[in-house]
Amino acid sequence: MTTRSLACAAAAVGLALAGCGSSGSGTGTSSLSAFRSSFAVAKRQLDALGVDLDSAVTHAGQKTDAELASQVSTLASRAEREASALESLNPPTRYNTALRALASALDTVGGDLSSIATAAAGHNAPAARSATKALLADAADVKLADARVSKALGLSAG
Repeated sequence: MTTRSLACAAAAVGLALAGCGSSGSGTGTSSLSAFRSSFAVAKRQLDALGVDLDSAVTHAGQKTDAELASQVSTLASRAEREASALESLNPPTRYNTALRALASALDTVGGDLSSIATAAAGHNAPAARSATKALLADAADVKLADARVSKALGLSAG
């Protein structure tokens, strides 16, 4: 399996992230209604990340390894920024643990995507394969954490 096909498979895993979220507000609040609203905005932003990952997968065959590595690297940076934005939210106490778990899982996915981008740029199929396996597990953690927060807030989990 080539590094490009592994990178494509890894990006496809990222589609599982659609329906999760982050926010750039950074102001936070402890009121439930304000937190719910901020988290809903966050979900839309991560939905957009999922759409962009879908596009990366759809058009991956038309890109060189270097182009794909650049695109996956950009998506990794977005995932990490969105994780940081989630961490900046100030949820009511009962949502704190679940929100932090979601942010942590999303940050880990960003790291996995970075590893895949590095492997693709270096044409390193074994490293891409290893990072893809990690991404599979970590994307499932994001989905689970998102579902917990979303369900508790009465929002669609994806």
